[in-house]
Amino acid sequence: MKTAWIFQHVPFEGPGAFAPWLLSFGYDVRTFHWWEHASPPDLSDVDVAISMGGPMSVNDTQEFPWLLQEQYWLRSAMEKELPVIGVCLGAQNMAAALGASVKANPEREIGWWPIQDVQNPASNPLPVLHWHGETFEIPEGSVHLEESEGCRNQSFLWGERALGLQYHMEATRESLTSLIENCRHELTPDHFVQTEEEIWAGWEAHHQAATQMLKQRLEQICFK
Repeated sequence: MKTAWIFQHVPFEGPGAFAPWLLSFGYDVRTFHWWEHASPPDLSDVDVAISMGGPMSVNDTQEFPWLLQEQYWLRSAMEKELPVIGVCLGAQNMAAALGASVKANPEREIGWWPIQDVQNPASNPLPVLHWHGETFEIPEGSVHLEESEGCRNQSFLWGERALGLQYHMEATRESLTSLIENCRHELTPDHFVQTEEEIWAGWEAHHQAATQMLKQRLEQICFK
């Protein structure tokens, strides 16, 4: 049986819609909690790795020294050409592992905002869930995939199997409830910050399309 590892940085940002998709394809889904200071799994025991989000910054390495350990692990997994997916903080940590900088974005972006395919500008924008104040530079040798009005660098592909996503296509009702409950204090008025009511309205309107896109991305990354 193939094994998929979910890396969590905080208890309230779990796998969301990743888990049922992985289970449906027969993966043994395991979680690793970086804050418990344990040793991450050996690469020989990994078929897919997904690094989730978190409220800390990639640059907070003095407070969270395991961020550097994760970057080393992610770099090793990517160089081994394992399927690696990063979400929000996870994507920023992938970018840092590949030598790119992570810094404050000109705008905080929280809520359902459309992303545009950089490689196919004529395609229709897709609203997805965002919850971030920082952004990554596109790592050298990567393909810049998507952008939004509030954040230029929304996603990248390094090689054929390492995908960094600034946004949250994995949002389920349960995962979004947990995110809002723990980060409600960040919902202060701003240009690209929606209210809690707007976020829930966006989930009702857009989560099915976002989840479908997530499934397509997973199939592309995991079954190459």
